[in-house]
Amino acid sequence: MSGPWTPLIDTPRVMKYTASSTMEADAVIKHRNLVAPQIKSLVGDTTFVLGGNRAFEDIFTEVLTSLGRVFDRGRRLRETELTGVMGNLDALIRNHLPIIRAEHDFLPPTRTRPKGEAHEFRYVFLGSVNGGEYRLVAMRLLGTRKTIKLETHQLPVGFTYHAAERYLERSGKTGDALTDLGRCLLDNMVFYKLTEIFCARHLGFDLMFAGPHGKGAVLGGLYPTSVKAEGFEFRIEGIREYSFEPLWPPGTCYTANTYISEDQIGIDQIAVVEDIEAWKRERAVVYEEVQRLSCWRDSIAARHPDLSSEEISLSNLIQSAAEVLDTPEHRKAIPRNQPPPFFVSGEGQRL
Repeated sequence: MSGPWTPLIDTPRVMKYTASSTMEADAVIKHRNLVAPQIKSLVGDTTFVLGGNRAFEDIFTEVLTSLGRVFDRGRRLRETELTGVMGNLDALIRNHLPIIRAEHDFLPPTRTRPKGEAHEFRYVFLGSVNGGEYRLVAMRLLGTRKTIKLETHQLPVGFTYHAAERYLERSGKTGDALTDLGRCLLDNMVFYKLTEIFCARHLGFDLMFAGPHGKGAVLGGLYPTSVKAEGFEFRIEGIREYSFEPLWPPGTCYTANTYISEDQIGIDQIAVVEDIEAWKRERAVVYEEVQRLSCWRDSIAARHPDLSSEEISLSNLIQSAAEVLDTPEHRKAIPRNQPPPFFVSGEGQRL
């Protein structure tokens, strides 16, 4: 669903991205059992994440200012102008958002479309929601000579400030807690979404994964969420807001709430995380493809040429992933929380 066009010339030169208005400052939390360097690093990283709200304003200002000089005069971008705009936006995003993953694709012009080049930058970064919780956010920036699109949506994985504290305390690290946990959750996002129905029905909503760098484990639960995906398109006609459907509709979010070290993890728990990692390795190509589509479903990037539709059928992957957890030993090893039941995403979806 799309909104009406608003002329660029009538649009305020500083706009706050609508989704960022739900991101709140973290609550004051005691840094129990952390030493001074760990506290300093964690507070600094948290401040940088919260600064992402302001970064959205800077991104909008750059888009509107750059395009306003061209589109407001009724013409499209030239090749050098498109490259310059996209380069400036990429630099802003990389410098002011806590990036977890970044990709870039370029489609060159062709004989049939001599002005059809397109740049696409894709990111996953950390956003702050509800004081003391962090959620991964996917962003797609697509630019052609006639349009710039900026899309974001919250991904269904995140972690608490408490988890970051326990990670620093129990891993012995002095920095990069938010980045390490963010990458860990992104790496396990697809497996969680494939098994959320099984977990909700049989495991009391809880699940555990191998921790950052494959050491220890993160433990968390499934919680309801309902954040919509939003996009903005900039053209000669003006700016319009639109919604789009990500691969995983809002339903549940896996939130890691603590970390246990290699010294604390039990033998039965090690078996759980090792079996999950083995399942992912056996399907590395398929897993990577579904992960990319989970973040940027409408990306211009080409699918892997060796993948069949049967291999990336979500219904088949859901059944296979659930079988990893569906043993008496693994059910016993995974801690149980038993929050109130809620709706989870449907089965059988195809990519």
